[in-house]
Formats: sequence, C-alpha cells, structure tokens
Amino acid sequence: MKAREELAQLPPSGSVLVTIGFFDGVHRGHQRLLERLKGEARARSYNSVVVTFRHHPVRVLRPETPVSYISSSEERLRLLG
Repeated sequence: MKAREELAQLPPSGSVLVTIGFFDGVHRGHQRLLERLKGEARARSYNSVVVTFRHHPVRVLRPETPVSYISSSEERLRLLG
C-alpha cells in the first residue's frame, strides 16, 4: 500500500506518536523502538505512525557515497507492517 493511501486511512483527528527512520533490516533495536512506540501510543489511546524513506538519506545528502541495503523497500515495509 502506498504511503498516501495509508495516511488517508488514519482518522482525521486525534493524537499520534511518530517515529522517523530508515529502518534498514528492521533489526532488534528497531523492533524495540517500534514496540515502545506502539505501547506508548496504546497507553495514551493515540495512533502510532512510522515514517521511512525509499532511499537512504545519505543518497540525498552525499549522493557520491555508495550505499548498501540489507532489505528492499518492499521487504522493509513488510517487516514494519
């Protein structure tokens, strides 16, 4: 599902907790952060939102720097889901 479609499904009002990151590989540290996000949001009756990027931010900030990925964008979104 595209980001715009997912955002359109959120209620028009209400509070949200957001985390932003590239989340390549969705390793244990990422998983702990996401569990904490969900727990805090649930405790406050907020929605939780993850913002990620298709390309690593270094590709924008320093395009000459090579970047290796652990997982594809599709795999990362599946893991985050």
